[in-house]
Amino acid sequence: MRFVWSKFTGARRIHSIIRLGLLCIVGWAMAALTAHADADPPQITLQPVSQSVTSGSTVVLSISAAGTPPLSYQWLDNGTNVPNAISNNLTLKSVTILSGGSYQVVVSNPFGNATSEVARISIDENLTFRVLALRTNGFVAFEVGSITGDDRGGMAISSNSVFLTGDSATGRWRKQDLTSGARAPQQYNALTSDLQTEKAYSLANGNALLNGPGPVTALIEINDSGTLTASRIDLSQTISLSFNEPVGIFAGYGRVVLHDSGHAYNIAMPSGLVTDLGPVTIPYHNYSENWAFWGVAEYFHGQISLVYGRDYTSIGRTRIGDSFTSTLASFSLGISDLASFTFSPSLSRWFFHYEGGAFLAPAMRPLAQPKLCSPRTTHFPRLSPTRRAGGCTPAHRQH
Repeated sequence: MRFVWSKFTGARRIHSIIRLGLLCIVGWAMAALTAHADADPPQITLQPVSQSVTSGSTVVLSISAAGTPPLSYQWLDNGTNVPNAISNNLTLKSVTILSGGSYQVVVSNPFGNATSEVARISIDENLTFRVLALRTNGFVAFEVGSITGDDRGGMAISSNSVFLTGDSATGRWRKQDLTSGARAPQQYNALTSDLQTEKAYSLANGNALLNGPGPVTALIEINDSGTLTASRIDLSQTISLSFNEPVGIFAGYGRVVLHDSGHAYNIAMPSGLVTDLGPVTIPYHNYSENWAFWGVAEYFHGQISLVYGRDYTSIGRTRIGDSFTSTLASFSLGISDLASFTFSPSLSRWFFHYEGGAFLAPAMRPLAQPKLCSPRTTHFPRLSPTRRAGGCTPAHRQH
């Protein structure tokens, strides 16, 4: 077929081509406008909610978000990505004290991202316990050698007694005024306490009491008279204490913390649930003449700190997690080799032992009971000191 050009058909074809081009341009512009209208960055419409729970609970954090799909999610724990947490819900099962922290989620799509508000997860707030100050006023102090023998180390409290171990025996005294001293029926070299219930225990391997480093599988309760009872708390896993360095045994409020070879373990009381707290470095501390040293475990704002005799003049505090160490209390006249001390919440008093001269007296082996100043708000264990209100004023006779 032959095509014959004319100015009329040529004009019509040119006009058709121009019209088609305009239609394509208009269609592209409309498509671009539609695509732009759908390009919505993420917007969080429902924020996660802070929660306070107990160990062993299940926690669910949820958010709702709007925006052009697909939306992707990444949850953060204290600024670090939570592995495999990539939906709008985050479920934490069987939480431990290590689960506490600040959680938030980042929601993303090709057009932007949005970060949620912080949801604070607090674990076991009812077990908050912190020492605010250590006082030396109104103390009772006396030589213990006639009951315990030479210096050794190890201290615990029960509901009505305080226990101290020496080379010859473990002694016990009435906790309220340190009277009625006597020897316990047997010697205990691995004493500790739950400060919440004010019950005394010995570390044990099964029914065998620990007398030095080794596997810890249980805690066995000791009654006020110093007699071993049939009440045993079995641990959820074995803690193996080594011979590398002295072990730290720390009595806490609803917990016992063990420190060994730069590592710490939390024992929840009375469940016996063991949590590996990871590495923690105590720069230096006083040494007892036993296989361990004794102190107190604090729990405040979701963090555990260890309190202990640091040197001949001060009580130290080391925070688990970053090993930050500070001085809790200093004593210009010294604390000698203080390596055993504990605390009674019901009396708001701390108990300690050292050998040699120090701020209390030149006695060789005193057992002492000065005041301890502790929090008394609803956010802390409630203290009910038997002395003058405030817990830090002179209130006890000096011997």
